Amino acid sequence: MATFTYQARDEFGKIVRGAMSADTEDHLANKLSNLGYVLTKARPVKESKKDLAPRGRVKRRDLIIFTHHLSTIEASGISIRVGLRDLAEQTENEKFRKVIESLLRDVEGGALLSESMDKYPRIFSELYVSMVRAGEATGSLENVLNRLAAQLEWQEETRGTLTQAVIYPAILFTAIIGLITIVLTVLVPRIMIIYTTAKMPLPLPTRALMAISNFLRAQWPLGLITLAAVIITYKLVGRTPGGRLQIDRLKLRIPVFGKLIRKMAASRFSHTLSSLYHAGVGIAEALWIVEKVIGNTVMAQAVKNTRLRVSNGETIAESLRVSGEFQPLVTRMLAVGEETGRLDQTLNKVNEFYDREVPLAVKQLLTLLEPAIIVFAGLVVAFVLVATFLPLYQGLSLIGK
Repeated sequence: MATFTYQARDEFGKIVRGAMSADTEDHLANKLSNLGYVLTKARPVKESKKDLAPRGRVKRRDLIIFTHHLSTIEASGISIRVGLRDLAEQTENEKFRKVIESLLRDVEGGALLSESMDKYPRIFSELYVSMVRAGEATGSLENVLNRLAAQLEWQEETRGTLTQAVIYPAILFTAIIGLITIVLTVLVPRIMIIYTTAKMPLPLPTRALMAISNFLRAQWPLGLITLAAVIITYKLVGRTPGGRLQIDRLKLRIPVFGKLIRKMAASRFSHTLSSLYHAGVGIAEALWIVEKVIGNTVMAQAVKNTRLRVSNGETIAESLRVSGEFQPLVTRMLAVGEETGRLDQTLNKVNEFYDREVPLAVKQLLTLLEPAIIVFAGLVVAFVLVATFLPLYQGLSLIGK
């Protein structure tokens, strides 16, 4: 499959430029037609020019700073060539510096900035390149870069919110499981040896505790192998389209967690669509990009169906409502925006709605998880104490009689 740079026109006759992979030029024309574009010009790109990003990670924070600086350069009237040269000198990340220097060489050679960025998909996402391309086409690159920086900062903040929802309960749960394991494999056997030596009759809870303790001590390799097998199976199944779909559908059905995942995906939908729409990207292409970044295959399928329905003349709101994956309040807000011709303002309102909803969902999750984990630990400790000291209590009772 080759890569083509193309020039096309949307349904309003506006020129759109970009790059896309296709088998032939006719295949490219068909793919663009599905997005609502008519191909006018195409040129194959040499494979050696694609995906040239150096191995290693470029942090999102570096990309945010780069985008802010590029916006400032555009606003001040400095040429992109001079600005990129300054950014290359100031960037501390060696890998990112090489990428900026490559962008500079391409721009000096007459290429568009978006065309050069498209060669580094591991650094500049399709969302990023599409918005820059739209900004170049409409002459509003400064505004587009400002929205891109805001979008990247939102992504960083969202990731922090999700990390807060997962990491702390995971650490707490892991610590409790570790403590319980030590008690069962180290402390309990030393106490139980007293009872077995004395040949005391053991009640059911004590026998159960001894069985659990003996199993953990004797079969821990089997436990590790089982855990590894479960993780590997999960990853292998998750790599297949059908498996990933079933896993993501199951995630959405998990109590509390499912609501948070759905709201996070819907928030990505609204923020990404809003950024692309404000940048001037066509609705069909914007929905195609949203489908890739939404983060859940069930929600992505709903966006894909929405894109196909919109291409056939239906509204976004009605198409989303039919999918049943988005909250009714959101679809009603979008319907009002489409009817009044103020979809951009409505998308901003939807963003504000989810910016409130996601932190509240995280707070609710933490409120439920912390006491649940503590109660679980308390019940286990109570069971261990009862099972450990119950034979001693029964023996003292017999002596007292």
